[in-house]
Amino acid sequence: MISPQSRPARLGRRPVRPSAARAARRGVAGRTLSARTTAAALTGSLALAAVLGAGAAPASARDSDDYPSRTDVQRARQAVQQGEADVASVRAELAVAAQRLEQAQVAAAQAAEAYNGARYEAQQARKAARAAQQHADDAAATLEDRRSAYADVVVASYQMGPQLSALGAIAGADAAADSSAETDGSAATAGLDGLLAAMATVQEAQDAMDRRVQQITATSTLADVASDQAEEAAEKAERLEAKAREAKVEAQAAQDAAAAETASVAQRRDALIAQLAVLQETSVRMARQRQEALEAAARAEARRAARQAAAEAAAQAEAAARAQARREARREARREARREARQQAAASSSSSSSSSSSSSSSSGGSSSSGSSGSSGSSGSSGSSGSSGGSSTVPSAGGVSAVLAYARAQFGEPYVWAAAGPDSWDCSGLTMMAWAQAGVSLPHYSVAQYEATTPVSMSALEPGDLLFWGTSSDPSSIYHVAIYSGNGMMIHAPRTGDVVKEVSMYEWTLPNFAGRP
Repeated sequence: MISPQSRPARLGRRPVRPSAARAARRGVAGRTLSARTTAAALTGSLALAAVLGAGAAPASARDSDDYPSRTDVQRARQAVQQGEADVASVRAELAVAAQRLEQAQVAAAQAAEAYNGARYEAQQARKAARAAQQHADDAAATLEDRRSAYADVVVASYQMGPQLSALGAIAGADAAADSSAETDGSAATAGLDGLLAAMATVQEAQDAMDRRVQQITATSTLADVASDQAEEAAEKAERLEAKAREAKVEAQAAQDAAAAETASVAQRRDALIAQLAVLQETSVRMARQRQEALEAAARAEARRAARQAAAEAAAQAEAAARAQARREARREARREARREARQQAAASSSSSSSSSSSSSSSSGGSSSSGSSGSSGSSGSSGSSGSSGGSSTVPSAGGVSAVLAYARAQFGEPYVWAAAGPDSWDCSGLTMMAWAQAGVSLPHYSVAQYEATTPVSMSALEPGDLLFWGTSSDPSSIYHVAIYSGNGMMIHAPRTGDVVKEVSMYEWTLPNFAGRP
């Protein structure tokens, strides 16, 4: 029971919060029951005041030390958000770095193939210049032969000069002795015939000389034209060779730029991964592993999307082919119906009269023969076209030799403009691989596409060539690979890489495909 002396103290505790007041009352009641004196009550009141004063201090201490404040929570949340933003920013910068590297490598590949193209064109021009020079030399030799023959004829004509003069004298004598010829007609006639024969010989010789002069004139003109063409071809070859030298310098610069970009991106990538490790509070090794796993997953997703796109394109192509086949079948059915209608009309008209019957029968026979011939011609044409198409497709053994040769180069480095024996660029590898099957291809990816028969991606067969370009124009082609079957390809990718066999969806989808 609480003594009356303790009431003032209890009244003095009204402003305290209910929880503190109840705790205080429990403390005061305990002490009052044990002492039951006024001093004890006063002591309890003082103790209560001390308890109240001490109770407030630990509460604020808990707010600032033991538990995070609202401000601390807000700051921590902002730090997490900022960290997530920093991680996203670092990953975005990694993606940009990878894109920069890809662009540099594509630019290097384009420059390398541009050099291959310039070198190929220069080689073709130099070959044409040699042929033109040979033609000019032949024309000059022919002209010299004809001039020499003409000179011989002229010399012979000078040697025949006295004889020609004698013939002239005989002609004058015959004219003067015209009156006496009446007395001896037979002798005069014989002399005149001889003179005419001699004059005819002289005229023939003159005509022959005139013809030789005309031949010399024509040959001289042709020789001049051939000489001019040879000079023009030589100048063109020199221009293209100079262009090839410039392209070589540009290709080397592009390769150097790609190598520098590769080193720069690798260095920046290491720094970004280290930054990721700090932001994610993990080790650099784990951050690198995670980043590589994310990039591998992105590549896998890209390959899956590419395969799906290729499958959809193949399905569309197959549907289009089936639709085209149905249209062709309907057209053929209509043609067949028209042929039957014409035959029935011919048969009905032939029964009207015997004369028209025989005529119609003959017409019908020729029509039938023509129809049969047309059908046979169509069949022959189709067969010829088929055999013509198959003649461009190498045998299975040839394709096997191509793939075996390409696989034998696995692990050998890419070197631009190289075509073996232990380093390769993309078109050098395909050129030498197909040479094993007896197929000659130029060392230039654009010209290789021009030398092949285009095929759709849905009709690919092992040994076919895959081409990458920057547009739908074949002149933009800058990379080529060999399709090895089952969605795989063999190629020499780029500087810093080696000949290998990978999925054809490993990179971007090819723009073109061709069959040597």
